[in-house]
Amino acid sequence: MKICFPSKNKAAIITTHLFFEPKDVLIFVEPQEVKRYEIFWPEYTIIDIKKSEQGLIYARNFIFDYITEDKIVMADDDVYFFGVRTKEGRYDETLFNHTEFFDTIEKGLDLYWGYNIPRETFAYFTNQSLKAKRFTINSNYLSSFCGLNIKKLKENNIYFDSNLDLCDDIDMTTQIILNDGNVCTDYMYAIKHEMRKSGGMADVKKIEQSSLDSSLRAGTSLIAKKYGFEFLKMSHDKDGYFKFYYLDFKLLQKRKEIAKENLKEYLTKT
Repeated sequence: MKICFPSKNKAAIITTHLFFEPKDVLIFVEPQEVKRYEIFWPEYTIIDIKKSEQGLIYARNFIFDYITEDKIVMADDDVYFFGVRTKEGRYDETLFNHTEFFDTIEKGLDLYWGYNIPRETFAYFTNQSLKAKRFTINSNYLSSFCGLNIKKLKENNIYFDSNLDLCDDIDMTTQIILNDGNVCTDYMYAIKHEMRKSGGMADVKKIEQSSLDSSLRAGTSLIAKKYGFEFLKMSHDKDGYFKFYYLDFKLLQKRKEIAKENLKEYLTKT
């Protein structure tokens, strides 16, 4: 099983691969950057994605088609923290056992189409976290470091949607659920990564992201057009700006027929 991540304009500052053995990592870059990445990281395998300025979704779908293995880890290139949950409900920054970590994901992908390692959250630094379950099913969307059962996804024609630049992880999770697959989130582990760092394939956007508010508004619009506003949950601050939004996966599971009808209509227009 390989860790696969696309990268752009960040040869000197990528971090995800530093936690793993070079043999386990594939770094996917645009043609003009292959030599630069090879200079910085000669011990790692650098893959040419054949086209430039196509954006993150193109790169992720390229990885899907490139990989011949049944299971992979799909990651962002800027993860700088991997933690293991302690008995006290915190995440210890001590480097964990890579073999055990990979085995956990690989075994999880025998049961689930997605195996999610969540972003570190404040809730798991409180005493309440001691009561929290290690595993949840279809409660969180896939994060910046997750295992994917590529075989199952390809069998069901599930790819990243190039029309959804801002919410592709939510969309991937939704596609899995609507095709009767499941996503497991494992709170034994957690990551941190640099969001909205300058550079990178995610800079190629069709939608203006000048602020968090505009980005979230754009994301809700895109995901609602595809699956329906009824599945969205939103929160605003005291001044009316977006704080966050999420798709109600529990409701989605109960009313799949509505989401599928909305999806059918969406596909006829795109």
